[in-house]
Amino acid sequence: MNPSIGSSGKWAVIVGVMTALLLLLTEANIGLTWDEPAYIAASGSYNGWFHRLIFGPHGVLNQSVVDPAWSVGNEHPPLDKMVSGLVWEAAHNVVDDLLAHRLANILLVSLTVALLFHMMALELGQIAGWATAAALLTMPRFFFHAHLAALDVPAACMIVIVTYIFWRTKESARFRHTLLLGIVFGLAIATKVNAVFILPTLFLWALIFRRKSYILIRLVLAALIGVLLFVGIWPWLYYDTVNRLRDYLTFFTVSHERIAQYFLGRTLTPPPWNFPFVMIWAVIPLGTTLLYFLGILRAFFRRRDRAFCAMLALNALVPLIILATGKSLAYDDDRLFMPAFPFLAALAGVGFSWLVYLLKLFFQRIHRPMFAALLSAAAAVLFLITPILGIITFYPHLLSYYSESVGGLSGAAKLGLETTYWSESYREAVDYINQNAHGGDSVWVEPATYDILVYDQLHGILRDDVFIAITYDTNPQTVFGTSVPFHEVAVSYTQATFVIIQYHQSYLYDSNGQPIDVTKWMANQTPAYRIERQGVPIMDIYRNP
Repeated sequence: MNPSIGSSGKWAVIVGVMTALLLLLTEANIGLTWDEPAYIAASGSYNGWFHRLIFGPHGVLNQSVVDPAWSVGNEHPPLDKMVSGLVWEAAHNVVDDLLAHRLANILLVSLTVALLFHMMALELGQIAGWATAAALLTMPRFFFHAHLAALDVPAACMIVIVTYIFWRTKESARFRHTLLLGIVFGLAIATKVNAVFILPTLFLWALIFRRKSYILIRLVLAALIGVLLFVGIWPWLYYDTVNRLRDYLTFFTVSHERIAQYFLGRTLTPPPWNFPFVMIWAVIPLGTTLLYFLGILRAFFRRRDRAFCAMLALNALVPLIILATGKSLAYDDDRLFMPAFPFLAALAGVGFSWLVYLLKLFFQRIHRPMFAALLSAAAAVLFLITPILGIITFYPHLLSYYSESVGGLSGAAKLGLETTYWSESYREAVDYINQNAHGGDSVWVEPATYDILVYDQLHGILRDDVFIAITYDTNPQTVFGTSVPFHEVAVSYTQATFVIIQYHQSYLYDSNGQPIDVTKWMANQTPAYRIERQGVPIMDIYRNP
């Protein structure tokens, strides 16, 4: 074994373990987010099917059994929800319920950071590996999403894993490596649909930098293998396959519910082409941004690193270009381009390792090598201290973090960027309500987010004598795919005892920047409780008389 490979592998394991411990230690205060209850419900439904598969398999593949179980959450592929559910089965008697649901993704993130470290260390040295891991885990928005039982970071992780497998096997023409790449690609697209772009991106890279027939054939065959695995891993597609695949693809291209984006003071569908680029600039710490630009620059000056850096840059750029086309029907600030973040972190690792190399080269020439080590350490502290302080300052409300490049959250508010968007602040609101509510009081939240309170009440986080306001036509008893004993009441925000408003401006202002009805109502109220950072409100709780 190459000693450098063995050493990097050992350190990669350490990096993975450290990442897992960091995420586990910081998970408890990360509030339940908007999409998580839906994925938790799907995990429970799939688990029920697996129970039947194991303990009573007769007829388990009949459509009458498959459809009810696998139609829950079928707007997204099942793999991450399946794995999360299976890990929950193993862990929920040891840790609390929400952590048990999140644990699979925390482990996946830890594996991904370890593989990213390993790839960078093998290619550019361990300094690049450490800098990459540090850059990624100190991006406050990515760090937040890395805790969740959601799909955005798992999709990003699977894209990194596909890239890692491709890069490590690119010099081999063996079919087993093609098969491996196809299997991992299938797992990636079975996690979330946006992973489908990774093989075309790698194909483009190969056309430019490595025009070897076996690589191009490998990527085509891997795509075919991946699609077959995608269908095979999803029982819902076993029946009426062609129509269901068509409906699934149509859902993401023409029929998905439009989710608008508040951007530069207006609520738009879609936002302008520059939205993802502005947001990347705004939410990634400035020091990390400077480093990844330096990493891109390295590719122009060092021919040996050009192909590798170009692969990282393409993988970072493609998710942003896809959103820049304006063809997406759903927007939620940064979460839909999470796949770009690991590759930007990797480019930052490239930039930092080059900076250390240049310092070493300079001080060796003037016979002061000790200065290079001291200045390298000082640079590491300089680049890390601001994002770490940002995480400490905003934790657990990290979706409200903005970098120095836009003047922090207060500067972002002046620019008309969204303050928060995924209801994570409800956990702190629930603590307030538990302390201040009387039996029979009601709580109103944005209609699309009430299932967060349902989950909290079902798991003893929200008091069971408080009523949750349900204000639109739905059957709340099916929110988790089964009959659940939570307390609901049909009241509006003008009638509920407590009204929780997160500053999710996409739901507070129309396309002309004018306040909607609930926003006008807020203007005449005084909040009973407020969460704020840098003088900007993140969430208010109002109490009706």
